[in-house]
Amino acid sequence: MPEPDRLFGCLLGTALGDSLGLPTEGIPPRRAARLFPGPLRQRLLAGRGVVSDDTAQTVFVLQSLWECDGDAEQFASLLARRLRRWFLALPPGIGRATVRSCFRLCLGIPPTRSGVWSAGNGAAMRSAVIGCFFADDEQARLRFTKVSARVTHTDPRAITGAQLVALAASCATTGTEDRFADQADALAPDWEEVVSEGAGPTGASGFVLQTVPAALGCWARYPHSLAAAIEEAVALGGDTDTVAAIAGGVTGCSRPRGEVPEHWLRWVGWPSLVTLKRLSHGPVPDPPFAVMAATHAATLPVLLAHGFRRVAPPY
Repeated sequence: MPEPDRLFGCLLGTALGDSLGLPTEGIPPRRAARLFPGPLRQRLLAGRGVVSDDTAQTVFVLQSLWECDGDAEQFASLLARRLRRWFLALPPGIGRATVRSCFRLCLGIPPTRSGVWSAGNGAAMRSAVIGCFFADDEQARLRFTKVSARVTHTDPRAITGAQLVALAASCATTGTEDRFADQADALAPDWEEVVSEGAGPTGASGFVLQTVPAALGCWARYPHSLAAAIEEAVALGGDTDTVAAIAGGVTGCSRPRGEVPEHWLRWVGWPSLVTLKRLSHGPVPDPPFAVMAATHAATLPVLLAHGFRRVAPPY
């Protein structure tokens, strides 16, 4: 039985990294520092943030894990049903591979064949919670991470990236961070080459071979400080919400020392902090479709306004 406080830490770290990193997504680090000076804080809507697909998909994965009773095929069906329903509620800003896969699910293609060939971040960004859930069961962790990944992504690089994130979360949960490098080398023999393709001067892209090393590098440097890991991930620039969500999700599994700033906990929309706390103890009711659709509709103009702000000076 997974430990609720570890699961909550994973969920909370994912939501914080996602919401705090979203405003600077796609911006090189130097310009992000000029656009948004000062300490890291929630800044999308009057001192509050918004969570995006990174958090939503992580919640869908944990909900499906709670309900599938250890059956990987049932897990895939439950996850696919939630992704299909969420997609029909028109979430803004999701990746192209996820769009294509969800569209295929809507056409009735089963989750075993719905994934598309892509090395994007969608599979990796929802995998930390699998590693936390199956921290003491390597075979289940490997099996369920692969099943989750293949619902949307079939490129082996995307699947390996998801496996590495789940492995890191497992190590963080069990306090065996020092074993990660050796286990990662066994799981992905070309890991050293992957690490060399981390974030460059413009930050990590939406490519898993950049995002996963960048995120896990932040965790490796600050394995017991959620705030520090997220701050470093956001400072890297590029796909900041996903890099910070992965780094936060993995670091949150470790019962990190110190508390995150209170104002970081201010985000709007679904899932709320209360929902994450309840979900860490067991399944919770799925949000009504109307709530999801309304949340997405309300979020879209905020993101559009923020997007227009980002094209203005300073450069």
